[in-house]
Amino acid sequence: MDVEHSSSTEGKLLIAYSDKSGSTVGLEFTSVASEQATFLMGACTVAASGKHKRIVTSTPMSNTHSIESNTGSGGNDMEKRIAVLEADVAHIKGDVSEIKSSVSSLNATVISLDKNMAVALEKLSGIKDSIDKKPSTDAVEKRIAEAKLAILLGVPAIIGVGTAIYKVIAHYLAA
Repeated sequence: MDVEHSSSTEGKLLIAYSDKSGSTVGLEFTSVASEQATFLMGACTVAASGKHKRIVTSTPMSNTHSIESNTGSGGNDMEKRIAVLEADVAHIKGDVSEIKSSVSSLNATVISLDKNMAVALEKLSGIKDSIDKKPSTDAVEKRIAEAKLAILLGVPAIIGVGTAIYKVIAHYLAA
C-alpha cells in the first residue's frame, strides 16, 4: 500500500468494545484519513496503557510505529485537559439532575391533568345526559300551541259561565 496514498485516503474508523457476555459498544468515524485514524488509535492506546493490546490490520500500514511507541504521558498539558473534561462532566451531571427533576415535576403535572380531565369528562357526560332528557323544540312548540288553543277555548267559556251566573243572580234579586 502506498504510504502517501494511505495517509490521504479517507475511510471509516471503527473503535469497538465487547465484554465476555457479548455486550458491545462502538464508535464509528467516517471520512477519516489514515493519518487521523492512526492518531485516534494512538489515543486509545494511551488510554488503555498497561493493557494487552495488538494492532489488527487487513493490510500492512507504514505508520503503525507511532501507535506502538506512543505510550507516554500524552503530552500537551494532558492534566489540564482532563481537569477541563472533569469540570464539563460535573456540569453535565448537574444538567442531567435538573432535567430529571423537571421530568419528575412534569410527570406529577401530567397525572394531575389526567385526573382533572377525567372529572371534566364526567361532568360533560352528566350535562349531555340532562340535555338528552330535555324536550325537543318541536315538542315545546306543540305544547305552546295546545296551551294557546286551551286559552282561546277556555276564556270564552269562562266568560259565558260568568255571564250566566250574573244573569241568574240578577234575575233572583230583581224578583
